Amino acid sequence: MLVKVKRNGQEFQYDSTKDDIAILLTPKDKEAIEKMPKEDLLIVSAPLASMRDKAAEVWQWAYNGWKGATHVDLENIRTKF
Repeated sequence: MLVKVKRNGQEFQYDSTKDDIAILLTPKDKEAIEKMPKEDLLIVSAPLASMRDKAAEVWQWAYNGWKGATHVDLENIRTKF
């Protein structure tokens, strides 16, 4: 699993084949993930202020650089939030 964290303008990337990573998923999360189309498998978690004020930029950052990540539709994200 690849994990990317952005904190105070710095970016950290972790690979679970090299680093210890713990992500807590509830049974509801697992069920939703199993049913997701491949293009929706990127999950973003961010403070409410980030998602409220700049969701499109957060999603674009999340997609940027991930091998296999599909295109993020910024216009669609802007209209949903």
